[in-house]
Amino acid sequence: MPFLTAVGELVVGWRLLIHTEVAATAPDDGAGATHAAFYEGKTTAAKLFAATVPPGRLPP
Repeated sequence: MPFLTAVGELVVGWRLLIHTEVAATAPDDGAGATHAAFYEGKTTAAKLFAATVPPGRLPP
């Protein structure tokens, strides 16, 4: 199952990258702290994933 694990990590990383890109370019529409916290959470999740799932790491 290492192949499935690698593909899963690739897809999750890809989706987090897209979410982070949207969060970085999201307009400040004056909706307040709710949207800002949501977008900050998306960016933080991507940073955590990148820090804890290094490339090439496969389970034994």
